Amino acid sequence: MRFVTYILGPAILLACIGAEVFAQPPGPATKAKAAAVDPRLMAEFKASDTNKDGVLDRQEVDARVKRMAAGSKRLTPAQADKLTDRYFTLADANRNGKITPVEMQALLRAVASRYDTNGDGTVSLAERAAARAAIAAEAKGKATPGR
Repeated sequence: MRFVTYILGPAILLACIGAEVFAQPPGPATKAKAAAVDPRLMAEFKASDTNKDGVLDRQEVDARVKRMAAGSKRLTPAQADKLTDRYFTLADANRNGKITPVEMQALLRAVASRYDTNGDGTVSLAERAAARAAIAAEAKGKATPGR
């Protein structure tokens, strides 16, 4: 559960709320790549895959997002819907309406590499705070009339 709270949840929020992560979507998923999916991510994936078909559909992602919290606050239904839409736009590389473990991991790796400013392979708490501040500043700039 800590993985979800401290790693997966913030990564999804950063990916979905932040600016575009990809110049191009990741390549097609293969079975060889599926074997390399991080076990902690796979455990979260399986927990979210309520119908156990090996992929996440929009309904399953929406249910997972609606259980998330941003800080100490729950997301509103409108925020959750927007986050689900954004997540699908970024994660569903082949645009088939389903997210595989490989697609999920590709998105999370892309987000991590974007915010890993010192290139050490880990997004530290300081890097995460800087990413949140940048996202908040960007959102504030877009929301301010005349900018």
